[in-house]
Amino acid sequence: MTRARDEDGVVLLLVLVLVVVAISTAYALAKTSVIEAISTRQYGQYARATLLARSGIALAVRTLQDDVLEGDPITQQVESELDAWALLSKQEIELPGEAVLHVTVRDTGGRLNLNALVDAKGARIGESSKEFLKAALAHIAETAPAFKGSSAYGDEDVDELADALLDWLDKDEETRVGTPEEEYYVGIKKAASAPLDRPVFSLDELAAVPGLDALMLESLKAYFTTYPMFPAPGSGGANLNTAPPHVLGMIYHGLGKEFELLDSRDVFSLLRARQEGRVFCPAEGAEPCTGFYRTLGIAEGEEVFPPLSYTSRVFRIDSEARVGETRACVSSVVDRGDGAEPTTLYYRLGC
Repeated sequence: MTRARDEDGVVLLLVLVLVVVAISTAYALAKTSVIEAISTRQYGQYARATLLARSGIALAVRTLQDDVLEGDPITQQVESELDAWALLSKQEIELPGEAVLHVTVRDTGGRLNLNALVDAKGARIGESSKEFLKAALAHIAETAPAFKGSSAYGDEDVDELADALLDWLDKDEETRVGTPEEEYYVGIKKAASAPLDRPVFSLDELAAVPGLDALMLESLKAYFTTYPMFPAPGSGGANLNTAPPHVLGMIYHGLGKEFELLDSRDVFSLLRARQEGRVFCPAEGAEPCTGFYRTLGIAEGEEVFPPLSYTSRVFRIDSEARVGETRACVSSVVDRGDGAEPTTLYYRLGC
């Protein structure tokens, strides 16, 4: 009798083991199926989001083309908030299937062109390049939150850094005082490399400039661009219609040797004119055009360095698509030229 009970107990234990194994296997299979279903859904959503983000770039490029080829006289004359590419940036596009596309287009006039500090032949533009750069560097060191309380950039530091930056850009192989650049920077300043002696593709190419620390280099990116690499003569400055306030504060103007950056009141006046729907044009005429000098009440004989920009060839496009719980991003820099055959200068997939 005892032996029969023992055998029954063993059988029951085996049955329980088999039941547990069966349940575990079923759970594992169910979990795997759910994971595969979720992964398949997310992959499908990401694939769709990627295609939408890429289509956003194509949409922006077409908008830039139409702006040149079919826009009205004002939108063809200047880049402003009235342009189709600017209107495209203001609203998300909702699509079927829980999809949203947001495209942001920025013209290069929203920042100052660092390459405009040398002329077409690669020479510094008189004293203007250095004096402007000194004022710009001092302004950043004084106002950027990252430098608050720091004394890293005194007058002498700013003067030397301005010369070094221009040596990296200008074509000659001598410093301002006539010393061979390679001997001076590599031998004396212990720079990682000799000056490039050409316009730069990216501000990161300036990382080896002596006296330019990582903090200042990152700060420069908020104010300067390198597009286009070879700006047209008489251009490279801020676009009054699209530049943000901190860039408008970098407008360097004056007569003779008496130049200064715009103060906060002038910047406010420019922004107020934009809020009122005014558009800054190179020549006043048809509504809603207004002028830089008229708005600020300053003499029209004053010069601005680098010269103000009103039209742009190069634009930065950021396209973000969201489908369900996934998103995809594409960034591109496009030279639209005359509108017929745009050229892609930069393309990156990823958020």
